[in-house]
Amino acid sequence: MTENYRRMAQSDLRRVARAAQKLEKKTSELREELREAIMRARDSGETYRSIAEAAGLTHPRIIQIVREGEKEAER
Repeated sequence: MTENYRRMAQSDLRRVARAAQKLEKKTSELREELREAIMRARDSGETYRSIAEAAGLTHPRIIQIVREGEKEAER
């Protein structure tokens, strides 16, 4: 493997790492946005089932997200 090829490969790996970090950050931000929307809908009186249908999730998953949100709010 030539030195130039190694440098190119390392550069490509750094690019992969940066893209993966950006994806994780964006995913985390979107997950938080969804959690907040779910909490607001629940606080406005929507049922877990109606929230689940709107989110494309199961109602047990919505319950789990709400419980996690309540724990976060307690901190």
